[in-house]
Amino acid sequence: MFKEMSEIIVQGFNQYGLESLGYLIMGLCFGMFFIRSTQKRRFHLISTACYILAFGTLLMVILPSLVVLNPNFLISFKGYEIIQGITVSLGCSFLGVSLLVSALGMSALLSCVFLFFVLQVIFIHVFKIYFPEYNLIYWSLAACWVVVGFSFHLLKSVGKTSLFDRVGDAFFVLALYYLAREFDFISGTGWFPIFIFGGVSLSVLMAQIKFMEVTCLDFEENLEKEKQRRTQFWDIAPFPILVSKLLDDSVIYINPIACSVLKVEKDGISNFRLKDYFTEPQKRDELIEMARQKKIVDNFEVKMKSPKTGDILWLDLSARVVELDGELALYMNLQNITTQKQTEEKLFKEASTDTLTGLYNRRQFEAMSQMALSNCIRQKIPYSMIMLDIDHFKHVNDTFGHDMGDEVLKRVADVLNKTHRDSDIIARFGGEEFIVFLSNTDAQGAKIAAERIRSSVEQAVIMAGQTRVPITISLGITNTQNGDISLMTKEADIALYHSKENGRNQATLFTEEMREEGANT
Repeated sequence: MFKEMSEIIVQGFNQYGLESLGYLIMGLCFGMFFIRSTQKRRFHLISTACYILAFGTLLMVILPSLVVLNPNFLISFKGYEIIQGITVSLGCSFLGVSLLVSALGMSALLSCVFLFFVLQVIFIHVFKIYFPEYNLIYWSLAACWVVVGFSFHLLKSVGKTSLFDRVGDAFFVLALYYLAREFDFISGTGWFPIFIFGGVSLSVLMAQIKFMEVTCLDFEENLEKEKQRRTQFWDIAPFPILVSKLLDDSVIYINPIACSVLKVEKDGISNFRLKDYFTEPQKRDELIEMARQKKIVDNFEVKMKSPKTGDILWLDLSARVVELDGELALYMNLQNITTQKQTEEKLFKEASTDTLTGLYNRRQFEAMSQMALSNCIRQKIPYSMIMLDIDHFKHVNDTFGHDMGDEVLKRVADVLNKTHRDSDIIARFGGEEFIVFLSNTDAQGAKIAAERIRSSVEQAVIMAGQTRVPITISLGITNTQNGDISLMTKEADIALYHSKENGRNQATLFTEEMREEGANT
């Protein structure tokens, strides 16, 4: 039984199999064709038609072999004609509807497929009655492929190619193949169907390759035009623009205004990376991280520099992560706020510093020391305060004049600036008094700091003409860890008073006994 079934299948394949395989390959080629808009739908409809025709011819191979399995499953010659007529009519309906893709929507196209199918089935039936000697199947297929071929010749050329014309010519050859079959010039067996269907499939594949090549060239050309338009727009923008790649931090664009602000030449932007424009590299990392998370960052004030001249300037940045030419980039609008910042810094300095010495004034000291105190308490680290007063300062003013008194104040301030740590807060507290808040400093550390200040002031050389002006200071230290700046100031003042009372030019650490003595006096 298996041998008999195999022989029937081989016999059917010799007659119909090559055509079925050819349509299957054509369906795959058309189905994979990449094209835009309505033409993509046209190719899908043709692909569907090829699959239907492949299925119809495959039935002619499989159905006769089923009789071996079930003798009752016997289909007459008329039955095969009906099956073939239905599949060909349905396939031709899809081919015919493919001509209407530009004019109709998808639902209307499906309705037309059904209408064409019904009309073609009726036409084949009537034609068979009056012209039984003709094979209307071949005529229908030939007519459909001729019409579809002409429609491809009418399609708009892609680029400077005529790839659709070549596909249309292949359809004409397929139509001639069916006409030759109708007049028995050739048979459906042998190598001839392979050449025909292989040639059509090859023409579609070549058209696909050429189309993709042309599409890529068009895309590259359009991309280049878009880049030029973008660059022209950025060039004439009334605000500075800087763009850098996120991958390697390279600066890929700076418009003329940004070149002027950052004092760089446009031809030399490749010599620097984005980090080279930041005075603090961590600010650049912070900006990029914010842009990645929020997509858009506005009002990011940062101190930047010209990588070429080193000039410092303040900028207000608006940044966002964008995709440029297939890569992620950081796009930034810049606003030069250097003048504004300089004005702010000047006003702040005037409001927060002592004009004569350049140290913080009392109000600024209290505000900053309170923040430092809170930080020490939070981190559970010790803190201390030193208050100092210039000994016999009135005598200096009376003997050498107020100008020399001012010079002495400035020299003491200079000593404090040279001997303090970055974390220390120094201020002129009033008159000839100065004050220092020391973070992360215990009583012993405060004593060492106070002695360093005292000895440095004592060794300072200040001349009034040929006469040296002797300068000493008295200091009061507190380390009670009471968490109150105002109270610490009073304690340091009490300790300072004890230094004065005990001979001056010395430092005294506050004790609770001193508080009690002050209360009793």
